[in-house]
Amino acid sequence: MAKFDSKVDGNQVSGDEYNNIVVGLKNVITSSDQTIDTSNTQITKGIADYAAVGTFYAESGTANAYVLSSIGSRLAPNAYAEGMEIRFRAGNSNTGASTVNVAGLGLKNIKKADGSTDIESGDISTDYDTRARYDGTVFRLSSFSDINNLSINGKLNSPQTTQTISSGAITYNQLVCNLRGEGNSDDTLTTINGGTTGDIIILSKGGTEDVTLDHGVGNIFLRGGVDRLLTEGGDKITLYYDGTNWTPLAIESSRDFQSSNSNNGYTYLPNGLIIQWGRSTTTIGTNTTINITFPITFNTDVYTAYCQPVTYGGTNDECSQVSCVATTTSNLSITNHDNDTTITQIRWFALGT
Repeated sequence: MAKFDSKVDGNQVSGDEYNNIVVGLKNVITSSDQTIDTSNTQITKGIADYAAVGTFYAESGTANAYVLSSIGSRLAPNAYAEGMEIRFRAGNSNTGASTVNVAGLGLKNIKKADGSTDIESGDISTDYDTRARYDGTVFRLSSFSDINNLSINGKLNSPQTTQTISSGAITYNQLVCNLRGEGNSDDTLTTINGGTTGDIIILSKGGTEDVTLDHGVGNIFLRGGVDRLLTEGGDKITLYYDGTNWTPLAIESSRDFQSSNSNNGYTYLPNGLIIQWGRSTTTIGTNTTINITFPITFNTDVYTAYCQPVTYGGTNDECSQVSCVATTTSNLSITNHDNDTTITQIRWFALGT
């Protein structure tokens, strides 16, 4: 645009100088997607348009390498400048450290709000707009975009991560945690290290191993003193730290009230108890023991078992000649102690966890 600060009284504006002014003002109007008309508000509207949407760009790059261009006819800055802000909706979520190229001005690194830490997977998402400010060297994500920097009780509230249990313990460092065992078919969690009063943690199964939360061995205390098993993908338990111990706020189990209402069936209760029952038609000869398999395996222990013959020879006194005992969490042993009566059908019942 022409320079007029050296003009003095009596000087005339040349045609080129005048046209230069008009073209500059016209560009403000047309680049804000307006059609030139006779109104006297178009320049103001153009300035308002740039103020409202001038920092928003279209994104056409790939994950971790974002390419931005101006929207519509709007003009982009001709150089990076400290304080420059950008907003965009990414076409791909990032998977790690990333760069951005704004309007062909060159690649710049994107960092967390501190200006030095590389962004993490998911910091840039297709689900929300990304906002960043140029500090003269890199673009820093704003607190609105850097969702992984949100904290609760001073603890990092990043997306759920997996912790491996070590000697029965994990260390509290964030709200949501998937638990992974130490390579055993199942593992036990007794202690959660760290934490301050009021902290909350949501635990779920994070590997192939089943995980048992062990009541009272460490600083985890569960309702009714019953251990809790995380065995399905949907199992979750929310614990609250009172400054000394972790206690449950909520328990969500995919097995709660899961049942099979057949002749040989079971029911899971929300407090961790499992009820199983069945009817065996295997003949039990005199002074003979048979083994039956529970419909499902108890997780930890069988508290009690009871059995009663349904069809047998002799008198009702023969009922007292039958006993049963759970030899394992998956097996019930039934014995006919009578010397002369064969049992052809028996009902049984078992309770455990």
